[in-house]
Amino acid sequence: MKITSEKYKYNVWLVLLLGLVVALLICTTYKMNQSTCNDVIVNFENGSDEILLSQNDILKTIKANFNTPINGRNLQTIDLELVEEVVEKAPFVKQADAFFDSNNTLNVNIIEKRPLVRVINSNNVSYYIDNEGNKFEVSPNFTVRVVLASGFIKDDNLINAPLSSNIDRAIFELTTYINENQLWKAMIEQIYVEANGDFVLIPKVGDFEILLGDVTSLELKFKKLENFYNKDVNIDQQIEVVNLKYNNQILCELKQPEQ
Repeated sequence: MKITSEKYKYNVWLVLLLGLVVALLICTTYKMNQSTCNDVIVNFENGSDEILLSQNDILKTIKANFNTPINGRNLQTIDLELVEEVVEKAPFVKQADAFFDSNNTLNVNIIEKRPLVRVINSNNVSYYIDNEGNKFEVSPNFTVRVVLASGFIKDDNLINAPLSSNIDRAIFELTTYINENQLWKAMIEQIYVEANGDFVLIPKVGDFEILLGDVTSLELKFKKLENFYNKDVNIDQQIEVVNLKYNNQILCELKQPEQ
């Protein structure tokens, strides 16, 4: 009898617990049906001081893609997946996560794309390459201070897609190396690709060009460049090209006297 009594009590508690859960679900559903969105907050999760977008940029994007304002709308009428899809189409947005908090505020968490280089190819098509090796479009509303690559760059002209051409992969490899070194990131301003495929670097310091050749042996080539900068050379007046193409040597082409 004692076992039966204990089992009866257990079943009663189980029924009460299930009833409580059902009641909470009903109350929550009712509350959701009656609740409206109080506010929209955009959070950036990159962990970087460099923010390429503002909260206002994202709010404008959301507003432009919905017929009625989000604020004041019933929570049940706001499609969170649609909000994420709309926001992820904005320039520089890699990923968006939308959810409501306990205060009925729509939170949109943003992870931004991180551009390494801006490319202007042979067909005058302009795009960014990000730090994960993807191409994405240039926005007319934003300017990012990154290395510029131009010249004889023949690719597939596809935007918002992974890299598919050898020249884009080489540019990505080179700019990744440059950005991982604070000295070269601060020093190198532009990359030019010559007709034969050689890479030429344009530095911010020194009135000369740096002929890199291809992107093999980058560590060795930049070590030679560092040694060159450490030498006591009047680089502003005498040298026109610093050639790093060949192993174990630096060739310097001197400027020709003006006629």
